[in-house]
Amino acid sequence: MEKYNPKIAYPIRSPGNIGNLRDIAVDSWEKYGVGILDPEKILHFYNDLHGYLASSGVDGVRVDVQNILETLGKGYGGRVSLTRQYQLALEESVAKNFKDNILICCMGHNSDSIYSSKKSAVARASEDFMPKEPTF
Repeated sequence: MEKYNPKIAYPIRSPGNIGNLRDIAVDSWEKYGVGILDPEKILHFYNDLHGYLASSGVDGVRVDVQNILETLGKGYGGRVSLTRQYQLALEESVAKNFKDNILICCMGHNSDSIYSSKKSAVARASEDFMPKEPTF
């Protein structure tokens, strides 16, 4: 992993995000951090990973928790730039390594991910946006 210049980053959520839905997983990421790879090396990482998976018989990928990128943009040119770099690299690698372009983007329903997706087969979210729903 060292060749991808990994770091620990600490998500920064907006007050609007926190006010809509607290999430214990993201709360723990804020406290303990999450791994992030150098955006300039992310295409190399995806190509290495997807090349290995394809050579093992895997015919596509599902990438989850993509929306976390919008909270990690500090120091990487902002959330839009970071999301765009990751999404374009992901799509380029999938197109190269999986002949049928099988890519499912999960939890990437923030506007940065949606507008950066150009070739993804499917995008999905597991929750609807209901900030005042008392059952959440």
